[in-house]
Amino acid sequence: MIFTSSRRLSNWVSGLATALAFGLLFGAIEALYGQLDHRKKLGTLAGFVLAFALCISCFTDAKRADVFAATAAYAAVLVVYVGNNNNSSNNNN
Repeated sequence: MIFTSSRRLSNWVSGLATALAFGLLFGAIEALYGQLDHRKKLGTLAGFVLAFALCISCFTDAKRADVFAATAAYAAVLVVYVGNNNNSSNNNN
């Protein structure tokens, strides 16, 4: 069994949370960028929103209302991105 200090563990968890937050936001943008099929785009969006909600509820001690509010804000950011991405791609055709 390996023991480590609580400070080291806290730093590791903070780094993991930062990487996860970055990955969920920019991973979703990258995954949604080139998709033209609306059903695949909606499925991808739903998958990332679900992953975000699970991460918030499992890795924090946030209340249910806080998880809902954070998930709604995350989904709103992705929906705005998808809406703007569709408009710019339609103007180029």
